Amino acid sequence: MATAAPRSPNLQRNYRQPLDFASFAADTTIKFDSCKLHSIRVDRVWLSLPAGLVANASNFCTFKLVKNAATVMASWSTVTGGAPGTGTIGVNGAVDFLLTATLADRFLADGDTLSLFVDITGTLTVPLGRIVAEGVEL
Repeated sequence: MATAAPRSPNLQRNYRQPLDFASFAADTTIKFDSCKLHSIRVDRVWLSLPAGLVANASNFCTFKLVKNAATVMASWSTVTGGAPGTGTIGVNGAVDFLLTATLADRFLADGDTLSLFVDITGTLTVPLGRIVAEGVEL
């Protein structure tokens, strides 16, 4: 699909798209935005789980912000290991997702969809929470 022409810097608007989700215990994909007539650059993605979620080597989940059900834009995992983009999510705390290394993967064009994919390993139940994608409308 064609990408809309960029706006003048004076006309660019901030982009902020929140998604509240319920608790679940199986792999889940939730579509929460669709680009229409403009382009978006995602600069930050953060997740808040009021109940928190402890890091574990065998019972963990990986949260992924996905473009068009194929391209991972940002992610966070509760697997134990200490690598960037992993670890415990504290009670009433928030974590910033690790953004993809490729800037082009963080752009949404007209017609692109934005989804949250949660991949659960083990017998974990993900508590209710909120994910927020932030950036700029181009």
